[in-house]
Amino acid sequence: MLSSAFVAVLAVAAPFLAVSAPVQSEAASSLQVRARYVGCSVWQDCTDMPIVENSHHWCHWWNKQNRNVCDWDCNEGYYRKNNKCLPYAPATPTTETAWSAPAETQAAAAKVELASTSDNNVLASVSAFKGVNTGAIASWFHTNSGSDSTNGHSWCYFPYSDNTPGMAISWKTMVNAAGGDEMAARKMFCGLEAEVTTPDGRTATLYVADAFDDTWVLTPTSIDVVYNAFAQLFGRTTDNKNDVVQNVSWKFTGNRNPRYAFNGEGN
Repeated sequence: MLSSAFVAVLAVAAPFLAVSAPVQSEAASSLQVRARYVGCSVWQDCTDMPIVENSHHWCHWWNKQNRNVCDWDCNEGYYRKNNKCLPYAPATPTTETAWSAPAETQAAAAKVELASTSDNNVLASVSAFKGVNTGAIASWFHTNSGSDSTNGHSWCYFPYSDNTPGMAISWKTMVNAAGGDEMAARKMFCGLEAEVTTPDGRTATLYVADAFDDTWVLTPTSIDVVYNAFAQLFGRTTDNKNDVVQNVSWKFTGNRNPRYAFNGEGN
């Protein structure tokens, strides 16, 4: 592997799929937990699986098992950390039990919201890659290639191809920006739109679709671009990993494409 090339990070951490019933007391929190991986087609296949407080059942693709598996995801207003759903802000006191919509309903609502959210709101919670990122190296990767450690399913939990107008950015920077929570990092960065410019004046509109291992990066602002989109920046297609574009600049526009957002439609 050349020092100027990147490896897309696609090994998703194994989801913790079965835990004790929603924690209501100190005694309950000490119950022994165990993990099991159950295949599914829709979230309703997962309803027999216990989940943590403030979460809902979820059926999603998991690269390690090469299939859809049952899992849980946090409700709106909460983020996942240490196998719990923690509130982004103090919860409003209530005497009623809040109903949680199915995962598909919440995802669809999120896509509509993202599509209509103003520029300032989309980037309000993004604490990394602010402004114009300069001095970047742009390399390229195939989305379904053993040599690039990819299998057609991105870190952002959607299928992608070499025609996807996507790019991978630093996994470490994204996760650090989300307080060490990888799932929160996906929700924060996936689908963000970026305008990329080369020293020769070539431009491309790309979307965050993956993450790369910082072991192979020379500058933290560098980007690894999906194969066909890279040709827009390089001027032609290439199969040579030595072919990169130096001194690239890029910035987030403030838009998010719901197709490439976390758990989006993709491709």
